[in-house]
Amino acid sequence: MKKNNFLGFTLVEIIITVAILLVLTGIGAMTISQFNSGQKTEAVRNELSAQLKLARNMAVTNQLPSGVSGSLGFVRTSVSSDLTVSTVAFRKNANGTITELGSYPIRKIDGSNAVKVTVSSGFGFLVGDGRLTDANGAISGTSVNIGVSGVDDIKTIIINASGLINEQ
Repeated sequence: MKKNNFLGFTLVEIIITVAILLVLTGIGAMTISQFNSGQKTEAVRNELSAQLKLARNMAVTNQLPSGVSGSLGFVRTSVSSDLTVSTVAFRKNANGTITELGSYPIRKIDGSNAVKVTVSSGFGFLVGDGRLTDANGAISGTSVNIGVSGVDDIKTIIINASGLINEQ
């Protein structure tokens, strides 16, 4: 008696082959998803780093916001949890009071809900040499760490006491 085979393959062989293909497709889809998540985290870190470098350059070049005159003392920068970078120019008066001179355009970084930013403290950059300051314009002796975390990875931006911005 002759067996009825579909093109020489049994039904069990075809089912096993299809199952293996489905498993491999699932693994491939997960790998692509993880790769995209890592790329998004890195893109947010790079954009945030660029905005921080711009804020530092504004302080180094003594660039005042549009329509503002006077002497600049330091540029305070903040990063909110929704990835909004704000940069504000300040002057420290002789009696120690701080006067806000104006703000530079606020920049919202295009990030997804899966990317979170954490900043250890408020900070700024001193006019002239761009050294790191605290939020009140006093020269800081410690670095500022900014964490950009995605689903599976964490990228870091470190601003050292001299104001240099490093991505890790």
